[in-house]
Amino acid sequence: MKRWTNPKPFGGSVTVTAYAMLCIPTNQCSKSGSISVYGGLKTKMASACCTTDNCTPTLPSLPSSSSSYNGVVCQSCTSSTSTSCSTSNTVQCTGDENKCLLYTLNSAGSAVSNAFRGCASQSICDIGSLFSTSNVDIKYTCTSGGGALRHTFYLPALIGLLLLKFLF
Repeated sequence: MKRWTNPKPFGGSVTVTAYAMLCIPTNQCSKSGSISVYGGLKTKMASACCTTDNCTPTLPSLPSSSSSYNGVVCQSCTSSTSTSCSTSNTVQCTGDENKCLLYTLNSAGSAVSNAFRGCASQSICDIGSLFSTSNVDIKYTCTSGGGALRHTFYLPALIGLLLLKFLF
C-alpha cells in the first residue's frame, strides 16, 4: 500500500508543501486532518492510496480551513530537545480539531528528541504510533479537549470554597 502525505504548515506568511510516498496499512488511506499550536502554526495532512505494484496514488486533498472556535482549549508548547513539554500557553481549537495532542519523536540512534502540544482532529489522533520503528518512535497521544485545563481551575476553586466554609 502506498500513500502520498501532504503536510502543509502555515502560520503568518509561510506556506510549505511537501509530499512523501510510504507503504502504510489500508486503514490509513484517504485520511485527512490538521494540527494547531500556539502562535498560529497550523499543519494540514492528507493521504491517498493505491493498491497495485509500482502504482502512484493521486495527490490527496487537504482538509478545508475553519476559523470558528469550537470551545476546546489545549495546552500548547514545543520542545526540540525532549519528548515532553509543559507550559501555561494555550491555543483555542477551531473546526474539527476537538482533541488535545501530545506529539513525541524519539530517535535512539541519533539522540534526537522533540515534542509539541496543541489541537488536533480525530484523524490525526487515530495515527497513534503508526510510524514507530526499532530506531525511531513517533507517537500521537490525544485526550479529550481541554479537560485537564478545566480540572486545573476547578480543583483550587473547590478547595478555596471548602476552606471558606470551614473558616467562617
